Amino acid sequence: MLRSLLYCILIFCSSFSFSQGSGAFLKQLENRVEENPDSVRLILTKNLAQVNDPRKKIGIHHVLGIAYKNLNSFDSSIYHLKQEDTLLQNYTPTLETAVGNQTALADVYYHIGNLTEAEKYYQSALSIARKSTDYELKCNALLSCGWISREQGRHAKALDYYFEAIGLAEANNDEPLAANAYSKIGIVYNVTGDLDKAREYYYKALDMQLQMQNMPAVGGLYNNIGLMHEAAQEYDSAIFFFEKSYHIADSLGNERSMAIANENIGLMCYQKRENMDLGLKKLAVSLNIWRKNDDIFGQSQTLVYMVFIYNEQKRFNQALDSAFRSLEMAKTAGANDVQQQILEQIYLAYQGLGQHDQALNYYQQFDALRDSLASLNTQAEFDKLGLQHEYESKQLQDSLSLALKHEQEQTAVQADIAAGKFWNKMLLVGLIVFALLAILIFYVARHQKKTSGIIEKANLQLKAKNKEIIDSITYARRIQSAILPTSSRIKSIFKNSFVFYKPKDIVAGDFYWLSEVADEAENRIYFAVADCTGHGVPGAMVSVICSTALNKVVNEMHIKSPGEILNKVTDLVIETFAQSDHELKDGMDIALICIYTDSKTGEQKVDYAGANNGLWIVSDRAHVYNNAITMTNPGTSVFLHEIKATKQPVGRFTKRIPFNTHTLTLKTSDLIYLFTDGYADQFGGLKNKKFKYASLKKLLLSVASRNLDEQREALKSNFSDWKGPMEQVDDVCVVGVRL
Repeated sequence: MLRSLLYCILIFCSSFSFSQGSGAFLKQLENRVEENPDSVRLILTKNLAQVNDPRKKIGIHHVLGIAYKNLNSFDSSIYHLKQEDTLLQNYTPTLETAVGNQTALADVYYHIGNLTEAEKYYQSALSIARKSTDYELKCNALLSCGWISREQGRHAKALDYYFEAIGLAEANNDEPLAANAYSKIGIVYNVTGDLDKAREYYYKALDMQLQMQNMPAVGGLYNNIGLMHEAAQEYDSAIFFFEKSYHIADSLGNERSMAIANENIGLMCYQKRENMDLGLKKLAVSLNIWRKNDDIFGQSQTLVYMVFIYNEQKRFNQALDSAFRSLEMAKTAGANDVQQQILEQIYLAYQGLGQHDQALNYYQQFDALRDSLASLNTQAEFDKLGLQHEYESKQLQDSLSLALKHEQEQTAVQADIAAGKFWNKMLLVGLIVFALLAILIFYVARHQKKTSGIIEKANLQLKAKNKEIIDSITYARRIQSAILPTSSRIKSIFKNSFVFYKPKDIVAGDFYWLSEVADEAENRIYFAVADCTGHGVPGAMVSVICSTALNKVVNEMHIKSPGEILNKVTDLVIETFAQSDHELKDGMDIALICIYTDSKTGEQKVDYAGANNGLWIVSDRAHVYNNAITMTNPGTSVFLHEIKATKQPVGRFTKRIPFNTHTLTLKTSDLIYLFTDGYADQFGGLKNKKFKYASLKKLLLSVASRNLDEQREALKSNFSDWKGPMEQVDDVCVVGVRL
């Protein structure tokens, strides 16, 4: 009776509160939905029937969707969240509201294991979040897209999302988001077999989560570290971490995490080939939890592990029964990795039953899916691993030096041995020693004199040859300088601009390029910064070819769009190198812009296309382009907007796609930055690490208010301080233009 009375009072108070201020009251209910979802559901169901304003219904549907998800009533949750989505189409909601709706829908579909639908809504959330200046909104959307990509077996794509998220988190000093991203990157490296990388990222994340006392995250990391030990076949260590994860999940009442840890302990029984029946019992407990939550992905994965054991126990018919149930669920969920595992187990079961035709059929399906996933995950291998081999030439030089040193040491050892034998013989022969010694001294003196003459002559020849080579390269620098626009020409077109150009060697693979095209209709200014394959003489030769191709396409063929220009330059570069007897894959990374005035609106426009090299815009506006990634430094009033390049070079490429042209409307005082990777990749600082793009962004934001000459000096000074005594690893080129 008392409970009913209290409930009536709560309903009355909620109705009054809702009528007085629905937004604040809904926020309070959303904060309480996890601890008391049933009460929230009852309150909002009553209010929903009384409210006629569609705008108020939007918030009610959203919180009801979350409440039903916490009550495991997933169909009802999806219904209310889709009702919210439908109502939002009729208004212009805040980006945060729109992202919240799409993410909530994705979370529900992920919770029931429908990865295909989950990915669709996570992608939608990310597309909306990219329009926002809220880095946290973007970062969470990126982490969700990375997670769903990994679950579907697209590991390289997952890493793309995670590294982008880390860039945002680190740029804004957000440790919780950074730790979350590190943990997820560790999972990808673990799954793809790079256990050293997995260990590095897991423990980096674990240290941060322990400092923040985030025990749910710590429990998840213990589970992942257990999986890492499992991959290394360190099964006892794996079980130790799984049990730690299980105890934390149990103390928090997290059934999902308990199911995962319990499932992994059961799998260890199979891996160790011990206590198989105990393993099946553990897996059955996890399977019941997934069924209770209608999670088809969880069910499919656990059933795979049970099939492992059935096949090991030669219970092939039971293995097939569970395998086909798992396969159906995995297909519905869109879980490619699980499908690959189960197809292999079906093949093994039919082999065990002696049904070889059926076995061959499923092996072919398994092999086709495995090849498909392998090709999907090898396209961006260097991006996936986050590695660049900047020191190839240095390593070669080091190898030659070591070989020469070794040869000298061996010569010295042989000389010592020979001398030792010689003196032993001298001791035995008495008087003959002095005679032989005199002869030897005479011979050595004459030979040394002769050898000294030969060495001196060789040194003179070497110096002459070296001078000839240096003179040739120095002359080559004059030739290369001819393709670079002069400072006076750049200043005549861009009064407020700078070029920070620092080749690693006498000649460079980096170059900058300028062309002004005027006709009766309009005046178009083209500017580019490019990084050709290699540095030194090879890079310089490629730069001349690429610069010539740019001139031909723009000034002779009169192609206007930067994207189409890069497409045609690519054709010309490939055609040039195709004339060689050897397959050459040289080319360039480039950022190309075209600045002009729109004849209709009078607005200043910038068209941009890039091959691996992005475009950065610094402006006092928080939004300049829909697809830009935006960041700012605390305490500054300007924003840096990054427009991503097409991920392919100008030159031969495995899967070539057309280059995109991005059109931006800019205003006077906006800053444009073009650059190559040399500045960000320079090693230095106290810990001898790369400078990185995140640090370069912060540096540019910090000097954006200065004039362009001062900006150049700041970049030059900072580069010198950062590099210190370290060798410059690549050519450096950074260009800034203020409109």
